[in-house]
Amino acid sequence: MLSNKQSKKIRIIPSILLKNSLTIRGKNFEPWRITGDIKQAVNLYSVREVDELFIMDIEAYKTKINFELIKDLSKNIFMPFVYGGGIKN
Repeated sequence: MLSNKQSKKIRIIPSILLKNSLTIRGKNFEPWRITGDIKQAVNLYSVREVDELFIMDIEAYKTKINFELIKDLSKNIFMPFVYGGGIKN
C-alpha cells in the first residue's frame, strides 16, 4: 500500500495526428477531417502544462520526416515530446 507521500501521479499525454503540417482527426471510421494547425495545438498543450506530447505524422512515409517542423516546435515548448512517422508496412 502506498502512503500519501508515495501516491501515484496521473500523467496527461495527449496525442496529435499530423498530415501536411495540419492536425487531423477521424470519427467513427469516416474520412479524416482537418482540425487545425500543429503549432496552435502544441502551444495550447504547452499552456495547459501537459506532461508529455505525442505527435504522429501519418504522411511521413510518402514524403519525408519534417525535421524543420520538429526543430521549430521544440523551440516553443518545454515538455518532452515524441514525433513518429515515416514507416511503411
